[in-house]
Amino acid sequence: SVIQFTIFLILILTSKLWKKQTNNVVNVEEENVHYTFKDVFKTKGFVILLISFFCYCALEQTTALWATTYLVEVNDIDPNIGAYFASLFCIGITVGRIINGFIAMKLKDKQMIRIGLSIILVGILIILFNIHPIISYVGFVLIGLGCAPVFPSVIHSIPIYFDKKISSSLIGVAMAGAYSGVLAMPPLFGILARYVNVNILPIYLLILLVILFVGHELLLKRVKHDNISI
Repeated sequence: SVIQFTIFLILILTSKLWKKQTNNVVNVEEENVHYTFKDVFKTKGFVILLISFFCYCALEQTTALWATTYLVEVNDIDPNIGAYFASLFCIGITVGRIINGFIAMKLKDKQMIRIGLSIILVGILIILFNIHPIISYVGFVLIGLGCAPVFPSVIHSIPIYFDKKISSSLIGVAMAGAYSGVLAMPPLFGILARYVNVNILPIYLLILLVILFVGHELLLKRVKHDNISI
């Protein structure tokens, strides 16, 4: 609560700057108001972006919701201890986003995303091989750290990868599609865990990660083909 109250005070003290930025955003939204869902989906590369968003949010939320169950069932530990160590995933995201705020000034969005996906991969592989329970805890922390730069970097890159005039409409629809991943994929894993085994969590996450990675690389390829500077 202290951290959130501090953030609240910072926002109040810098309200003039935020107001200025808000005005800019409003102007952009006014320009984009005439774009329809059909226009958005017809935009070249948008479906790839939507699938990538879907997979990222699915990966993050499935990890957050099922990490405790996985640790308790696979490593046979007390649920309280499992919940404690599973929370390290969220701490990994929080710490990672703070660090990324500084790194982002030196790296491009595509580099941030690739680094994040690579860290997620390492975390998933650590959990998959499960050499030791403590190492599994580290795996979830790494997944959190890897998730940190992906979402904000993808959002930030949309006006660069696509026409700026339609970018806010793309972001709006993409966000709606992304959160459908939050709604659908964790329950789907719950069904699979019930009828197969909760041990498949790292495999499930790995499949989502591969689709996310391929989607991002295809998007970069499209952008490069259109001679957009990234």
